[in-house]
Amino acid sequence: MPSKSIIIAILVVVVLGAALFFLPANKGATPPAQAPVASAQGKVVLGISDAATALTGVTSIMMTVNKVEVQNATQEWVTVSSGTKQYDLLVLKQSGAIALLADINLPIGTYNQIRLTISKVEVTANGKIQEAKLPSNTLKIVGRLVVEEGETATAVLDFKADKSLHATGNGKFILAPVVNLQTKSNASVEITSNNVLKIGGGKTEDDVNVGMDERGEIKNNFELDIDAKIEIDSNNIIQIVGQGKVDAKNEGEVKLNLSSQNNSGIAGTATLDSEDGKVKVTLKLNEVSTGIVGRLGISVGATHPAHIHLGSCASIGAVKYPLNSTVDGKSETTINVSLASLKAQMPLAINAHKSPDEPGVYVACADLKLK
Repeated sequence: MPSKSIIIAILVVVVLGAALFFLPANKGATPPAQAPVASAQGKVVLGISDAATALTGVTSIMMTVNKVEVQNATQEWVTVSSGTKQYDLLVLKQSGAIALLADINLPIGTYNQIRLTISKVEVTANGKIQEAKLPSNTLKIVGRLVVEEGETATAVLDFKADKSLHATGNGKFILAPVVNLQTKSNASVEITSNNVLKIGGGKTEDDVNVGMDERGEIKNNFELDIDAKIEIDSNNIIQIVGQGKVDAKNEGEVKLNLSSQNNSGIAGTATLDSEDGKVKVTLKLNEVSTGIVGRLGISVGATHPAHIHLGSCASIGAVKYPLNSTVDGKSETTINVSLASLKAQMPLAINAHKSPDEPGVYVACADLKLK
């Protein structure tokens, strides 16, 4: 009969052998994969409406939207709707409805821009349907959209069809969108069976007004002059070829919208009031949303030099008439020239600058439009 020590030795050998047998098979093995943790999300609902006044002879403005996107904090565009949808802006006006544009769940965070791709606009006027010319098929609006976990964020694009639609001299139409964007967080939303939105409560995150110019650029607090003479040239390019008239007595008053430049967060108005052959220029600046906080590090309350320049906002020239700098967003200057004389010197632009130390940085501008 084997001794106890021999039995123990045999058991040790067996255990070591088993360990050596299994060890290579498990060497370097990775632990089982874990299921990915889903990122927190919230609901985003986008709508479209129209608050235009009546348009003479026009009974339908049918807009075709092919794509809706939002830009996240890392400046990536996220598609929220890619299906082709059509909206009759005048039907929306008549019903006062907000039509569904997109309904989707998105990762939480702040989205800074909304972009629509518009493929076509058809106008029915005096019983005839024709396609309107768009300065650009892309409508991009800077505005904060805040998505919180388990909550609903909304964005409503309210088109102003009466300020957007322009007729050319030969009976064609141009649609340069003028839009108000209002966004809310933590809102309550009901979507009816016919895709109409009913929005209640919530916190307003942004409320901005933008307009598209004849070149397709989006500007804050802007709209093309409804009385301007606009044409489509032989190269299918939109051109402003003439302005309207100045009021007869004392030449009247002209009010212009100053558009924000260089993401300054500053816009406003310039009013030119003519009396006794002189023009009083009143500037009023206000803050607007840029989506880029503090890029220029300035405020409306700072001192902003201002001038009437030769040229346009897109191609600014030398100073023609100095204006008093704005203080707390306001200034008044009387210049010894009439509106008729200013008109004869066009193109001209009114410009506000960053500061006396940095006059080369433009913060707000308006092309001079004299009727």
